[in-house]
This record gives sequence, C-alpha cells and structure tokens, in this order.
Amino acid sequence: MQTEIRILFLLLCLVSFVYGEDIQELIEKAKKNNPQIKKIEKELKIQKKKAKVSKKLFNPSVSLSFGGEDAFKEPAKAITLKASQKIPYLKKLDIIQKIEEKGYEEKYYYLLSKKNEIIQEIYQSAFKLWFLREKIKIYEEYIKLTEQIKKQFENKFSYGDRLKFYIMLENFYKEKQTALLDEKIELSNLEKLINDNIKDVKIDLQIKKTSLDTDELILQLKEKSPLLLSYKKKLEKLSESYKLSKMIYYPDLSLSIKTSPEDNLEDSFSISMGVNLPIWKTIRQEKIVLETKLKKVSIEEEIRYVENLLKFQILSSYYKIKKSEYIYNIINSSLKEKYKMNIKVSTEEFERGIRDISDLILAIKDSLNADLEVATAIYTSNIEYIRIKSIIGEL
Repeated sequence: MQTEIRILFLLLCLVSFVYGEDIQELIEKAKKNNPQIKKIEKELKIQKKKAKVSKKLFNPSVSLSFGGEDAFKEPAKAITLKASQKIPYLKKLDIIQKIEEKGYEEKYYYLLSKKNEIIQEIYQSAFKLWFLREKIKIYEEYIKLTEQIKKQFENKFSYGDRLKFYIMLENFYKEKQTALLDEKIELSNLEKLINDNIKDVKIDLQIKKTSLDTDELILQLKEKSPLLLSYKKKLEKLSESYKLSKMIYYPDLSLSIKTSPEDNLEDSFSISMGVNLPIWKTIRQEKIVLETKLKKVSIEEEIRYVENLLKFQILSSYYKIKKSEYIYNIINSSLKEKYKMNIKVSTEEFERGIRDISDLILAIKDSLNADLEVATAIYTSNIEYIRIKSIIGEL
C-alpha cells in the first residue's frame, strides 16, 4: 500500500513538472506571496477595525496630582485624582461614524483597484510568455521550411540568390534566439510578480471576443470600477465632513469626577458637568467650513475627470479587441491559405525558372508575417480584455 502511495505521489509530481501551473494557480500563489498584495490585505483589516470603533466615545482623561500646603505633613491627603469624559453632541458621533465608514470604503476600493493592477500585471506577463512561445514555434516552422527549400535548390542558386536566401534564414534564426531569451526574461519577471519559483506555465490562449457593447461597458464602469468607487466614497466622506464642520457650533458636554482623601467621605468626591457652547462664529470656524466645502467641490471635478479617463481606456481596449478579432478572422478565413499556396506556387515556378528568388523570399515572408499577425491578434485581444476586467474590478 505504501509503495502504491509513493508511486501515485511521484506521478503527481511528474504531471506538475511536465504541465506546469495555469494562470489561476499563479494568481492564488501571488495572493499568498506577493508582498504588495499581502500589505493591501493587512491594510484592509486595519481600516475595517478602525471603522468598527468609530462610534465609541473619545478616550476619557485621567490625571493624578500631588501637592498642597500640608503635602509633606499629610501626604495621603495631598493626592488628587481627576477623571473626565467628553461627550460630543450626539449627531456628531453618528457623522463621525459615517466618516470613518466612508473612509474605510474609500480605502477598500482604492486598495482593491491596486490589487487588480497587480493581478493584471501577472496576466499580462503570462500572456506575453504565451506570445513569445508562439513566436518561437512560428520561427521554428519557417526555419524548417526554409532549410528544406535551401536543400532542394542549393545547386540551382546563383551567388546572389544564395546570399539573399541565407540573409533571410539568418534573420529567422536571430528572431527565434531573441524570442528564446525574451522568454527567459519574462519567466523571471513572472516569478518576481508571484514572488516564488515557477517550474513552468501552462497557458493556451484563444482570440477574445466582447459580448457587451460600449454602452454596457460604460455602465459597468460607472457601477463597478473600484477606482471610481473609491473617489465616490471619498466624496461621500467629504460630504459628511462638511456636515460635521458646520456642527462646530453645536454644544459638547463634559463630565468629570474629582476625588481626594478627606476626613469626611462626602467631601472626598466632587462631580461636575461642563457645556461647551459656542456663542458666536469665529473666523477660524468659518475657515474650516469653507475649506471642507472647497475640498468637496474639488473631488467632484476629479470624479468627472477619472470617469472620463477610465471610459476612454475601456473604449480604446474595446476597439483594439474588435480590430484584433477582424485581423484574426480575415487571415484565418482566406489569407493564411493563400499565403501558403503562394509559397508552393513560387517554389514550383522558381524551379521552372518562371520566378526569381525575390518572389519566393517575399512569399515566405508574407506567410510568416500572417502567422505572426494571428498570434499578435490573439495576444492583443487577451491583453485588452484583461485591462477592461481590471478597470471594472472583475479580476
């Protein structure tokens, strides 16, 4: 039984090594290991606790004093203990709680947008890795094809033909080698984002299509964008702060108790209540109210700016997806086969002397560029799709 378990464990390890991790596994690993994401999670917990205690009264003030004419003769009677508690106008406490709650929500959505940006980077890095690997496969395919043609016609090549053909082949090798090095760089970048080692990444991309129209995307932006919601919560917080600033004219209470050792117990304690009642408005009070109002107006303008900026980003991504989809479809539906056929025809006609080497080279390059365009379209559509998902907070 133990032997079977060991074999099963080894098989699972082998499968993990061969196939690597998919993107979702990388995302989950990043949530545990990425220091920025961990910091965001901790900050959110602190903000939540802060919002919970916001409706409690201010901390009481306690003082202990020693002194008096007979302090050294009767030190026990020279000790005075005083405790006081400030009790603000009750509506102030409600607004203070709302301010803290809105502050928490503002911070929550802001940090959520930052977390989405980090996750977006991970997706983009993984997509780039896929794209580089596709480039490597494409160049390998065309290197193989070019080597076959070179072997077939090497004896028929003139010096000039051979030179042109060899330059093209060397460029294919150069592009492949560059992509191989870029692949290692991108894998290292992905490890940095995950903050862990990665054996390999298992990823298979297809062309992304948008089922929503632009109006629906803009509506989702307004309703769900974490960054936009953060600004809106900040506006709500400032609205409450504006209400609180005007309540500076409302009375506050304070209760205090004072005790010092006396011969009579009745004389040992004294209780007092104070009322802070502003009688007239001061320049300082008016200034606080005015500053709060100006901040509120300023953030309203900022919300309009951020909303427009995000709207343009979404529309840009949307049309890039549409463009990629169009390129992908037109190449796959007709052009790709025609380019392949052109290579075949150019090869046959070069052999018969009807075409020269430049026509054959052009046919190979056209077909190669078409395959690269397809890979680029898939890559771009997925990159822009993830950008939209990040903006509306769905990562």
